[in-house]
Amino acid sequence: MNVLHSPLFLALVAATLAMLAARFSRRLLFATALGFMLLFLGLTTPLGANLLVRMVEATPPHGTTEMQEACPDSRTLVFLSGGVRRPAADTGDFGALTAETIDRVLTLQADSLPADWTLVISGGGPFRVPEAAIIAALMRSLDIEPARMLVESSSTSTRTGAAEVAELLLPEAPRIVLATSALHLPRASWTFRKAGFEVCPWPLNSRYVPVRSVTGLLPQSTALDKSERALYELLGQLYYRLTLWQE
Repeated sequence: MNVLHSPLFLALVAATLAMLAARFSRRLLFATALGFMLLFLGLTTPLGANLLVRMVEATPPHGTTEMQEACPDSRTLVFLSGGVRRPAADTGDFGALTAETIDRVLTLQADSLPADWTLVISGGGPFRVPEAAIIAALMRSLDIEPARMLVESSSTSTRTGAAEVAELLLPEAPRIVLATSALHLPRASWTFRKAGFEVCPWPLNSRYVPVRSVTGLLPQSTALDKSERALYELLGQLYYRLTLWQE
C-alpha cells in the first residue's frame, strides 16, 4: 500500500504538527493534531481497524445469501479482479494472482453462481498475460461454468474496467450483479452506475472480524493492513467522485 494510506504515517504527521503547535503555543492546533494522532494510532489496533472496515464495507443486498433472490432482475454477473503479484507465465499460472483475487474467486464459488447466467471477468493489468484470463482459467478448474463467460482484458483500474464492460454489455444488459471485495464494492458500484449500469452489489470476502478480546486494543500488523486498505478505498471514493461526477 502507498505510505500515504498508512495510519502510522498519518499519526507521525499529526504528532509533528502537535509538537510544532506546542512549540509555538497554538493550543487549538495542538489539541486537534493530538486527537488525529490518537485516532490514527487507534487504527493500528484490531478494534480500530475492524470498526473502520465495517464502516466502509458493503453488505449483502436485502440480507439474503441467495444471489437469484437478492438480484431477481439480472442474469449477468461482473467479477472484478483483485490484481496479480507478479507477471504470469501463462493463463494456468494461478500463483501469479494475489491472495485478494483468489479469495474473491473462492467466495464466488461458495456463493454458487447460477448456471444459466452470463459471467464477465474484468481485469487487464500491467503484464503480458491479462489478469482476467488467469481468473477465467482458475474458475474453469473450480467448475465455475456459467452459460456464457466473457473476458474483459484491457482495463487497468476500476474506472477503465467499468468503461470496457459497458462496451461489452450495454445496451443489451443494463442490469448487472457486481461482485468484488466488500471493501472495494462501494467505490466499484458507484463507478459502474456512472458508466450506465443498474447495479446489484454482491460483496465478496469481507475483512470485518468482531473483536472480543482485550488484545484487540494492541497494535498489530494485520490491523494496519486492514486500515490501509480501508483508507485507500475511502480516498479512492473521494477521488472518483471529484473526477467523475461531471462525466
